Amino acid sequence: MDCPLIFLSTLLLILTHKADSTNWDYSKHGPHVWSETHPKCAGHNQSPINIQTACTVYRNFKPFHFTPDHSKQVKFTLKNNGHTITAEPDGPVTLSLTGGNLIGKFDFKGFHLHWGPNHNTGSEHQV
Repeated sequence: MDCPLIFLSTLLLILTHKADSTNWDYSKHGPHVWSETHPKCAGHNQSPINIQTACTVYRNFKPFHFTPDHSKQVKFTLKNNGHTITAEPDGPVTLSLTGGNLIGKFDFKGFHLHWGPNHNTGSEHQV
């Protein structure tokens, strides 16, 4: 049952919009104040998420549907923006995802990575 949860968490990381790297961090300007400078962070459908496994209700979801190009090789440019490593496709990419009880179609635009020096820092997600 952990695989769908890990997949969904990864999907959320991939599909989030790229933030301005000059005015946020994981300390003074951390997740607790992100909505002050990025109003979209005040909603209910974006990172960070805190998965409380004791309160988790397991459900079956409809299958995910990927565009036929999902198995094609994609070349990326990697960048260090001072907070993370970002990966943006070198050209047009037509990858998208629907299904899985998601509302709407999600287009792939790139991804970024999170890490930290220990188990308490580096990612805004928590399990």
